[in-house]
Amino acid sequence: MKLKRPNLRAKPSELDDALARLPNDQVFQLRACFLRSEDDESWTPGFVIIRPKEAPDETPSQRFEYDTALLIEEALTKDELANLLEAFDRGDAMISGQSISMAPHRYWETERLTHTNRYLPQAGLLVTTRFERNDQLNAAVDMMHAAGAPYYPSLEAALQDWAPIEDFSGERDGRMWSLHILLPETRGWISDISQVPDGVRVRCAGTDLEAGLLRLNGAATGPSEVRQIEERPTHDDQLIKIAEIEMDWDIALFSNDGAFLDRVTSRDRLISPPRRKLSDAEALLERALESGEGDEVEFKPFVFVPIAGTRDGNDGEARKARNKFDEIGKSIAAMQNHRGGCIFLGVDDNAVVIGDEGRIQRSIRRDPDDEARLFYRRGLMQALADIVRTPIGASSEYVERPEGHVLVVRVPASLNEPAEMLKDPRLFVRRGGTNKALAPSEWRAVFDQRRGQNSLFT
Repeated sequence: MKLKRPNLRAKPSELDDALARLPNDQVFQLRACFLRSEDDESWTPGFVIIRPKEAPDETPSQRFEYDTALLIEEALTKDELANLLEAFDRGDAMISGQSISMAPHRYWETERLTHTNRYLPQAGLLVTTRFERNDQLNAAVDMMHAAGAPYYPSLEAALQDWAPIEDFSGERDGRMWSLHILLPETRGWISDISQVPDGVRVRCAGTDLEAGLLRLNGAATGPSEVRQIEERPTHDDQLIKIAEIEMDWDIALFSNDGAFLDRVTSRDRLISPPRRKLSDAEALLERALESGEGDEVEFKPFVFVPIAGTRDGNDGEARKARNKFDEIGKSIAAMQNHRGGCIFLGVDDNAVVIGDEGRIQRSIRRDPDDEARLFYRRGLMQALADIVRTPIGASSEYVERPEGHVLVVRVPASLNEPAEMLKDPRLFVRRGGTNKALAPSEWRAVFDQRRGQNSLFT
């Protein structure tokens, strides 16, 4: 839930006030992405996101320069952030030596973030303003790699990983081409709320709580009337009684001078602490389940792995199991010959998680506990390396879900040579979620494309 304020041409006073209330030793994290123009001379800011650091030594300053993108992370003191915001207001800001051109008719937009926001662990302020967008950007970015820098299969993946926002969706995100400043509310916020049989239990925090300068106002709506709620929060949990027939309720936190600080309602999905941040593998799985199979996503059940000392039933069953295993090898080779991608074992073709129950057991003849899953994963990766001619360089990680475990296999694009199967002379590439075998007459086009600017291989 977020409440917007009118757009302003000048930096809003709310931003300065919120910054002034923070402790003088507060440290901030700045993360920025710059994109190179087609003339290869200048960098254009894609996004700059500034937020409080949870700990002073949480992350070091970093700078990763690629052919087409520049990723920057810096730590800022409170005074350094104040000076940088003044420079943004004037239009002459610089970050790590890179100048930033602001939109000529820019506005500052202020949003009050409440208890259920996606950006901060408590209520706070989000202030944004726009950059001047460069239409001459190099948009053809298939792969990002540089010495000493993280590898990304695409610009989209780099933007999603680098932006410190859980639901950032890359270059298509409406928050691109903008500066975002996130500041927590310190005067008062709703730190916890839970549903109980008699109503809702609310706990507040903040510098104004002990002085008694906060108040809770709200309303509970029944079939025929609206009942007003007025409470003075204390350090203890505040029980706000809600009758069973009062289906909707809305509770807001204000300061004594009437400033709105926080809010929760019965329609909020989150009446508990914010969910934990997803790991990289969990985030990849979530996105894949939403998007379905494609050039960079393949779903497979857990298959029999030809681990030494094991076999899979009679000859007919063994051939079927081997064919399914070989299909995974073909998918790896095809993804290497494209832009890379991920294979998800434990998911069916309809993007439904089916897990590993009974499937790992067929390969290693034991129940699928953590040790067995580790043994299976290592055996799978070794067996795949034995059937793909090019070193696959893939990594794998389990994700545990209520429906069962999923093994996420990440496949990087092949940097130096096409990937081939050892016992299959055909060259495979990804086309619309399938592995297409190319005839020898089609190989020349692939090799020519490999040498071009938008190569599948380099």
